[in-house]
Amino acid sequence: MQNNKVKKVTLNSYLLSVLVLPGAGHLAIDKKITGYLIMGVSLFFVAFFLSAIFSISSDAANKIVAGELIFSQIQTYIHEQIQLVVKGRLAICWWGFWVVWLLALIDLARLQYLSRSGHTL
Repeated sequence: MQNNKVKKVTLNSYLLSVLVLPGAGHLAIDKKITGYLIMGVSLFFVAFFLSAIFSISSDAANKIVAGELIFSQIQTYIHEQIQLVVKGRLAICWWGFWVVWLLALIDLARLQYLSRSGHTL
């Protein structure tokens, strides 16, 4: 069960959420449910983003091995493939991650305000 008293939000909690992973700062102040939820959504976006990148790079590697793509065309090919995907999966993942990251920081600021004013949740 989560503690109803808001713990003090420190610089460490902000640094954890900014530099390690969104939601890590919430774990540091014992907001475990919120922290795990934010971390899960963040990792979903990262995994989805990386799967799109790996798909493009795997396709390029297969074309290189098959001899369909020469060295001077690799950069152009990858750029074209990314441009095709950017309008879809990559854009959603990229912006989704940054929105979650920003919301995690805003929530930490909200919790800091509550802890300074002595409120309970």
